[in-house]
Amino acid sequence: MNFSSVNDTPRVVVAAGVSRSGSTWAYNAILELLGIDNCVGVFSTEFSEDVLVKLAPSTTLVLKTHTPSPGVKAAALALGFPIILTVRDPRDCVASFIKQFGWTFEAALTEVSKNFAALHELAASPQVIIIKYESGEERVATIKRIAKALNKDVDDRFLKSIAHKLSPAEIKKNISVLFPEKADVEKPSEVWDPVTHWHPKHVGNGKVGKYKTSLTARQIAMVDRATEMHSHVFGYRPDSLPPLQSGDVLEVGTPFLPYPSYGFSLPEGWGTWISEEVAGITIPLSHAAKSLKVDLDIVVSYNFFGYVPEALAKLSVNDQNIFTLTGNVRTPENIKVIAVLDGKKCDEVRLDFRFSGLKSPIELQIGNDDRTLGLALSKVKIDYS
Repeated sequence: MNFSSVNDTPRVVVAAGVSRSGSTWAYNAILELLGIDNCVGVFSTEFSEDVLVKLAPSTTLVLKTHTPSPGVKAAALALGFPIILTVRDPRDCVASFIKQFGWTFEAALTEVSKNFAALHELAASPQVIIIKYESGEERVATIKRIAKALNKDVDDRFLKSIAHKLSPAEIKKNISVLFPEKADVEKPSEVWDPVTHWHPKHVGNGKVGKYKTSLTARQIAMVDRATEMHSHVFGYRPDSLPPLQSGDVLEVGTPFLPYPSYGFSLPEGWGTWISEEVAGITIPLSHAAKSLKVDLDIVVSYNFFGYVPEALAKLSVNDQNIFTLTGNVRTPENIKVIAVLDGKKCDEVRLDFRFSGLKSPIELQIGNDDRTLGLALSKVKIDYS
């Protein structure tokens, strides 16, 4: 297949972006600059056969994607396809999903973190045009940057006409025409126009920093923990971690632990398994505490049911050993561990786990899981003064 430009117009353009970052706005700007009749727009993560077959002579394929596959990224960079990439503060993306599309916090967080994970490595490429939601750049200037990437020499009058058409007020008018009877559709993210990809309720108020009044402190911390590895390349930095207040309960089965942790497997709703030989989590407190009570709900794995005698588990809290489990004794599946520490001031709680001698279900021929599971955390409650 020939991907060479036709009259300096690219045959393929990648319109990538984090969900709720203005990616559909950029996609429509591309269509307007190239001419809607000269484009074939597709939403996909891949350059699959079903996608490439749409690339007709003298047309441009515009691939809109939130999570481009490694193949799409490699092909676009190697073949020099223009890549227009939109990004936004991940906390505002999550807040926008909840407000505009009615998503749950967990679903929004999963989608946004997945987007950043797929897009972050494009940040360093000079052929990628990055559009930051918070930049304050005038629409005309942004569209002009996109036009340059597309090798389109357009006059200011045309740029201004596109900027007007893609203003929030005009987009809302267009959406009301596209969906006259679906303004109150229950799941707007599942309804879209096949040409423009606009959804009902697509346009919000455009406020920057809306997460500060929309998300709880713990939700903000969870977004930070889930995205900071990938969002920092675009200049987004985590807020300071909110402390766990005395008497608060930390649900460990939520999608992402809000505090620094390592060695944990993916959450399973009820809790999270520890899947490494060394694991830990650090929980900040609101003030330095002299008296500390840590209440843990722990699920014990098959390794401590009496038939893996070499299995060993140790838990320490702030460097003080709290308990040791051995595999030669049958331990109940659910246990509660209470640690009381007095006298020494501390402004955080560090839970550290150490394991040895564990076997996986595959090794023991009792299942297909290849993880060497020792313990799982379900809940953490800390009382302090």
